[in-house]
Amino acid sequence: MDNLHKYIDTVFQNYPDSPTKDALKDEAEAKYRARIDEGLSEAEALGSVIQELDLESTRQKLENEAAPIFGRPDVPEEEKRKMAAGFRKFQPRFAVGIGLGVVLAIAGIVLSAVAGIYFNNPALTVIAFFVPIAVAVFLFIVLGMRYSSYMSFFRANRMYEYLSADEANRMLRLEYRYKMHPGEDGYKKERRREAASSVLWLITVIAFLLLGFLGDLWHPGWIVFLVAAAIQTLISLL
Repeated sequence: MDNLHKYIDTVFQNYPDSPTKDALKDEAEAKYRARIDEGLSEAEALGSVIQELDLESTRQKLENEAAPIFGRPDVPEEEKRKMAAGFRKFQPRFAVGIGLGVVLAIAGIVLSAVAGIYFNNPALTVIAFFVPIAVAVFLFIVLGMRYSSYMSFFRANRMYEYLSADEANRMLRLEYRYKMHPGEDGYKKERRREAASSVLWLITVIAFLLLGFLGDLWHPGWIVFLVAAAIQTLISLL
């Protein structure tokens, strides 16, 4: 009997507990006991019951029941396909943009060092550092917000098939949060996390620039990004 319940739980592990899942367990248990009473061994009874389970129909019912968890109405299939196609086009741009941002950040440090060595002009040094860094931060913020919007859509509509294995695992962990905080409250709480993250990184960039321009603390000032990363981790755990 335990093996039967483990099999059902494994097949439907991505879905929250529900009356449909409980009904399937009860039905399977009744059939299992009937097979045992007919004289079948436990292994034979288990195999017979598993073959008779209508898994596809049950999965469809569970998907319909899971939709309200996210506090959002059903989305037309056409819109889902459009978002999936847009995300596929966005992925290479995202990778290139993040890579370019990293290169620009490094270039800002190198250019400011070169300007400081060869030119006795503090303003030129600041410009050589600030311009590449500003472009890099702009890329990080814009691409990050776009990526976050795709993730929110896929998470809310359970479109894990469009994600990589690592991204799907992250979505499942977030789904567990929704399960603990079902309905509209769960969705609003996740939106608050996203808003807090956006504000956090905006404040971090402003703090870094203020430390640099007002206190000439460009070198130790980058530590604010490490602090922001730690705070971001705490936000994701709330």
